[in-house]
Amino acid sequence: MSKNTKPFWSVMIPTWNPKKEHLVKSLQSVLMQDQGRDKMQIAVVDDASTDVDVESIVREIDDNYRVEFYRDGRHLGIGGNWNRCIELAEGEWIHLMHQDDWIRDGFYEKLGIGLSQELEIGLAYSRTIYTYHNTEWHSITRLLKEQSGILTDVFKIFYKIQFIPSSFVFKEKVFSELGGFDTTLNFALDCEFFARVASKFMIWY
Repeated sequence: MSKNTKPFWSVMIPTWNPKKEHLVKSLQSVLMQDQGRDKMQIAVVDDASTDVDVESIVREIDDNYRVEFYRDGRHLGIGGNWNRCIELAEGEWIHLMHQDDWIRDGFYEKLGIGLSQELEIGLAYSRTIYTYHNTEWHSITRLLKEQSGILTDVFKIFYKIQFIPSSFVFKEKVFSELGGFDTTLNFALDCEFFARVASKFMIWY
């Protein structure tokens, strides 16, 4: 990717000792929606895995080196590795895609329609489907708005929002203005960051 070209998407997949079948499915779901190097950066950022050769899994399904691979020099933990992903991201919109999640067809295309508007949107997200290991649906997160658009009165419905990081995409500028994830928070770092973003930017749902 030319350093003079800023892609619209940076799909960053943080990993740590992933199960091969999960990471393969995650990567395949992204590669099936690949918009090309000029529009989409795809990268795996491994947090110094000890039990799995993550790069070999990536190259097994991507021997053309479409997917960038990075490995942390030491184990940074979930928050540290998420922040490392942000440092390496080159796109206007950053998607932190978990190693054991996958996205449905049309995820980037449909979100991109809303995000291309001239609005001060800092974060966008969609409903999430929970599945069993065989991909059979288990449940789906609640519907907060019947039509796509700006989510109003965010803090009034905060308790209804289910924080599934793989469903969230963040505008790069929110990190430069607000900083990254709080690495001292083990279980609420995504919720806390969402609150910071919602206090200053519009949320697209």
